[in-house]
Amino acid sequence: MDSQTTPKNLQRDVSAEQTYLDTYVKTFDEKELKAYNIAVEHLGMSFQLEKSIGYLTWKKEHVATT
Repeated sequence: MDSQTTPKNLQRDVSAEQTYLDTYVKTFDEKELKAYNIAVEHLGMSFQLEKSIGYLTWKKEHVATT
């Protein structure tokens, strides 16, 4: 394993991504939050917020790329 893919680096990347997801969800208005909760409830594990167009657009605008 090279230094780019050590378990510690992966854990940090996953933790950072979760922080971004949490921050993104906090930007939802009431209607968006309701839609998000319905999607999670109905789609379960098939729903991937991190692959949604809205999240990817938000992340591009709000998170500095390294």
